Amino acid sequence: MACLRSVHPAFTFKQTLLLIRLFYTGVNFLKCIQDSHGLPAPLLDALAGFVYLTQTLHYEPRSIKFMGDSAGGQLSLFLSRYLSVLSPPLPQPGYIALSSPWYDWTSSFPSRQTNNDYDYLASNIGTNAITIATRFFKLEARREPYFSPALAASASGGILPRRG
Repeated sequence: MACLRSVHPAFTFKQTLLLIRLFYTGVNFLKCIQDSHGLPAPLLDALAGFVYLTQTLHYEPRSIKFMGDSAGGQLSLFLSRYLSVLSPPLPQPGYIALSSPWYDWTSSFPSRQTNNDYDYLASNIGTNAITIATRFFKLEARREPYFSPALAASASGGILPRRG
């Protein structure tokens, strides 16, 4: 099995995967902290990793698990959605495991203010990270399912494709 993962200072999937004896590999995607590394650069890095696993190493897509936390969780959602809208679409991974994905980049839910004292992403750190990551997009783009699946009309957040 293979998975795409991100590394977050507060949590790592490496230890979990070792405990449950899964083979894993990670895609070291570009973070959106430099002008040359804005979106969609991380998405293209993750896509390249998926294509490499499925078309070069010949892993079955269903044996691949996307795993991510925080921005890496959001990237896993981005990639799943992107795979489904490509022409022709690429197959979906077997599973997606997320831990605290960024699910609303508009910061429009009341919990944003309520959790300000407890959640570091509800602070200026989160606001600045979203501003930096979306700097090449119009402000309205943050309401799209790619950036804010919580605002989508469907139960899946508009980001996860339906299986046939």
